[in-house]
Amino acid sequence: MCVATCVVFVPVNRAEDRANDVLARAKEKLREENLPKEALESLRPWSLDPGSDPDRIGEAVPLVVEALARLNRINEADEYLEKTAAVHARNGKVLHAVAMAYVSLQHFGHVIDNRFVRGNAGTGQWQDSRDRDRARALSLMRAAEKRFIDGVDNRVADNSADNSADNSAAKPVAKRELGEFYLDFAACLLWQREGNTAWRLQTTTDLESLPDYDAGNARFAGGTFAPVDSDGNPVCYTLPETFESARSDGQRWRWCLDRAANAAQLAKHLESYTTPNNP
Repeated sequence: MCVATCVVFVPVNRAEDRANDVLARAKEKLREENLPKEALESLRPWSLDPGSDPDRIGEAVPLVVEALARLNRINEADEYLEKTAAVHARNGKVLHAVAMAYVSLQHFGHVIDNRFVRGNAGTGQWQDSRDRDRARALSLMRAAEKRFIDGVDNRVADNSADNSADNSAAKPVAKRELGEFYLDFAACLLWQREGNTAWRLQTTTDLESLPDYDAGNARFAGGTFAPVDSDGNPVCYTLPETFESARSDGQRWRWCLDRAANAAQLAKHLESYTTPNNP
């Protein structure tokens, strides 16, 4: 009598397993054991490795910044963020994470030997970096958007797709994720443009070149709470046809909100086709 034996080979995603291990251990070191140095020593090199899981690298970015801040080494954040963006320039999820990190940083520093050093350096000329950080975040969000659009079609992304041919790009994002991205994009546009600085939404931030650091104090820039036009009417921002055609950051903001709403509506519509009906 002959008994047939069937052997099933299950593919192992070593990059994903490594990501789970690194991120879990780093969070434990950082949040539970209060060991930010150990968390940083594992997270930073892993997140800068082109061979790491492209779908998980973005999760490490805020953790690295948090570890640097707790170690009073926030002056190292700029170099880390720019290296991360350069190494993973084709990964929209990473660019998104780096952009949001710029929004969360300390927005001041000192110029020492003609170089901006973020945080309390103690010496040198004090500088405010809010406008520069905002502009950098917006340029990164715009770059991330282009990567997302390249990988998103008119259906919910198939996260089972094989992306082994290009490990530098994350898997396509689902429409609901794209909606969340546009909400973050809108928030970046609105940042430093609320309350008594809402009038600044009438300007258009240059996404090609960064503004200089400010020796003044941008936090106390004044203005009216309700911007008005030359006739005294409240300024309302119309919806542009495209991001490129927007004539102000206010129109860019409206465009991002519209894109977020469209993505959310499409995701909800598609769920009715992809979710089985309950009896």
